[in-house]
Amino acid sequence: MRLALSSQTKETMINLSPSPDRIGRACVCILEEQSILMVSYDDFFTFPGGGVNPGESFEEAATREAFEEAGARVKIIKFLFEDA
Repeated sequence: MRLALSSQTKETMINLSPSPDRIGRACVCILEEQSILMVSYDDFFTFPGGGVNPGESFEEAATREAFEEAGARVKIIKFLFEDA
C-alpha cells in the first residue's frame, strides 16, 4: 500500500475532530493498485485523517488515523504539502 501525507496547521484546519489541544490536522491518500481509499462521513467522502495530538508528528497522526478510520496499516512514503 502506498501512502502520501498532507497536513494543516491549527490556524487553517477545518475542525472535524474538535479538541482544544490539537495542534493541526493530517490526512492521507492511500493508493492500492488502481484504487484510492476514502472514508465516508454522512453525505461526503474524504481521505482518512484527523487531529494531531500534542507531542505527535503529522506522520504519526496520519498513520494512526489511517488505522483508526480504515483499518489500514501504512508507511509514509511521501509528504505532499502543508497548508499553513
